[in-house]
Amino acid sequence: MAKLCFQIFIAGKSHRNDQLVDFFTEACHSYLNEGIYEIKLIDLIRNAPLAEQHKILATPTITRINPSPEKRVIGNFSREGAARALIFLIEDLNDKKYEKS
Repeated sequence: MAKLCFQIFIAGKSHRNDQLVDFFTEACHSYLNEGIYEIKLIDLIRNAPLAEQHKILATPTITRINPSPEKRVIGNFSREGAARALIFLIEDLNDKKYEKS
């Protein structure tokens, strides 16, 4: 089984970015089985070349890079918005083994 891999691209440390990471992590914990996903946080202020490498045009951006194909959502999210973003990122996966029963 392929592990779900998400990347959250932000631009610098801020309360809103911390909140987004917390909300998305909570959504993953609520909707997905433990141990089948990982979340990588990438600060483009600290590593600007990654913006071009990953074709990031705006922050924050959340991507699902595994399993392919890559999917992404852009914008600031409330707790509910982060949950909807997660659902969008996994909705095309036909295998429900990732989701909590």
